[in-house]
Amino acid sequence: MKRLFSVLMIFAVFCCGFSVSAAGSGNGYPNTHKNTGDQRVDIVSIAKTQIGYREGDNNDTKYGTWYGLPNQPWCAMFVSWCARQAKVPLDILRNCAIAAPYYGYFDIPYYDGEEYTPKQGDLFFTKTFSHVGLVDYVDGEYFYTVEGNTNDTGSSTGIGVFSLRRTLKDYYFGVPDYNYISENHTCEKDIFVRYNEDHPHSAVYRCSVCAALIEDKNTTGKVDSCVYCSAPEKPVIECFTDPFLGENAVTFHWEEVADATYYDFTLERMDSHGNWQESETVYGASHGFTLRLSEGRYRAMLTAFNARYKDEAFPDGLYTKSDYKEFSIGKVLYTITYSDGENQQVQIKQQGLDCVLGADEPVREGFAFLGWSTVSNSKKPDYITGEFYRSDASVVLYPVWQDTSLKLRLGDVNEDEVVNIKDATAIQKHLAEMSMISQAGLSVSDTDQNGSLNIKDATAIQKYLAGITTGFPIGELYI
Repeated sequence: MKRLFSVLMIFAVFCCGFSVSAAGSGNGYPNTHKNTGDQRVDIVSIAKTQIGYREGDNNDTKYGTWYGLPNQPWCAMFVSWCARQAKVPLDILRNCAIAAPYYGYFDIPYYDGEEYTPKQGDLFFTKTFSHVGLVDYVDGEYFYTVEGNTNDTGSSTGIGVFSLRRTLKDYYFGVPDYNYISENHTCEKDIFVRYNEDHPHSAVYRCSVCAALIEDKNTTGKVDSCVYCSAPEKPVIECFTDPFLGENAVTFHWEEVADATYYDFTLERMDSHGNWQESETVYGASHGFTLRLSEGRYRAMLTAFNARYKDEAFPDGLYTKSDYKEFSIGKVLYTITYSDGENQQVQIKQQGLDCVLGADEPVREGFAFLGWSTVSNSKKPDYITGEFYRSDASVVLYPVWQDTSLKLRLGDVNEDEVVNIKDATAIQKHLAEMSMISQAGLSVSDTDQNGSLNIKDATAIQKYLAGITTGFPIGELYI
């Protein structure tokens, strides 16, 4: 069944599977490394102090406990823990519980190991983005790692922290923009961050290298954005149900907002007197999780923090709160009816909650299924399987078909009869599981016809659009 990124990344890519061992989330394997200020060296040296650590039952690790997501796959949380121990700033390498380099996650550029030779401290990713770890060093066509939630065979469903050898060409590599900050670093006057005297808030100073708070408020320097005006933009929380997760399972999800470094999540439930009572709180929440809720009226809210700016007024960093998202479980229900002319499937939608469309896709000989429309016999879908239905209203959806005898052009991924940058973007989003490509689109996405869809196919389209020959008949009629 096809699914969207917002569902898959939450439940499948949290990093790397489940396994059991004996160490658990206790205080074993302390960080014994003394930081040098060379962030590439420090992050790997700290990771090496953890080699031999083993998880406990149900993914119980000290890294998950530290992150605030215990009993979850933890390879990305291990990398995040090492970065914080190495004093790597959050604007260089974010905390992340998901093995992905894209914006909103680690948010670092990444390169294919067939063309890029990594350095110590780079992150490596499986090409399915199901696992992440740290690069120690390179030896010819191989590189050596330190990684969590793996085993001695390199599995993504592992048991502990290991050092392994892997092959360069099989991986992507994420490259943080590390700084070198010496342990003996002193804050020079020309790197002070200062705010104008006529600014409505008091002047606050920080070193632009190490972010240390500067007490001397008479030193001149460059003007930067005001600490008191740098609170993150208001986050927007989404709540939805997924038919594959069972009855009354509600998933909470949000996109990263600028300058936010972590979030607290609060869920409240209305009592019998109409008053809101706190039901669940998650501190340092990640980008999404699922809760099973009993019948009732609820509201959810996020607090986004900017931990780079701390002072007496904001000891935990500047913050801003989302609007409340209200919804009901079991009070008012709507129906989504899938009608293909012969069979019908019905899905229930809860009031105030988005719903992931989860019907089985129909099959029709000689035609490709494109999605669902609110109008029968439509040629363009309004929804695809795995997409959200958001309206608080019942609806009937009809299948949209494409005659497979119609000819498509190689590279016309979105089937709009022209090859342009939108097609390359569609491939990238499909690989990142942010959106899905139709079956017909998939048939012309493999531009080099090697039987595998990967980032090279998107690059081939970009080269075609730039007038650089690719050696493949991109843009020509294919089927």
